[in-house]
Amino acid sequence: MLVGNPHEFAIWLDPVKEWTVQSTVEGLFILCVDGVFLVKRSSLSARAVTLSGESEFWMERLRRIDDDKQTETRGRNKEELFEAAVNIIYSEDGAISLSEGIELTPQETKDSYWHVYLFRNSATNEDVVVYSHDEDETIREFHLPYGRIRSIIEDFVEQTKIFDHKELFGLQP
Repeated sequence: MLVGNPHEFAIWLDPVKEWTVQSTVEGLFILCVDGVFLVKRSSLSARAVTLSGESEFWMERLRRIDDDKQTETRGRNKEELFEAAVNIIYSEDGAISLSEGIELTPQETKDSYWHVYLFRNSATNEDVVVYSHDEDETIREFHLPYGRIRSIIEDFVEQTKIFDHKELFGLQP
């Protein structure tokens, strides 16, 4: 299943029956931004990931967008935005949070050394996605109409709820 447009922002997710074991649905997961499939560069290999519960990560991103946590770009360039996003803040109780932006990097994508963050440019009414790979450290930027990322994530959450119904995949609930 592909949700979104890979030439904009998309999430590609497919269950693989042969990878599915015990009580979880396993499969393929790839995040796509501006035509770039965010996979491990050195091997370009796909790996099994747990699809059951995948919607939880993205539901939290929807909550952050809806709670107006999408940080303004305020005229900053992509390097400044990326730096602001990776600047981690430690609170007194030990909690960790990003200082700015909404992280759109699920563990599967982090494991492939990619980092993706969402900002907003109110002046142009756009979603701004900044992303980079650890190997080359080139920071990329992609703009979409404001609300497009939220719409794709919302569609993804709705369509992936099926993976929480394990009995549909021959698994014990």
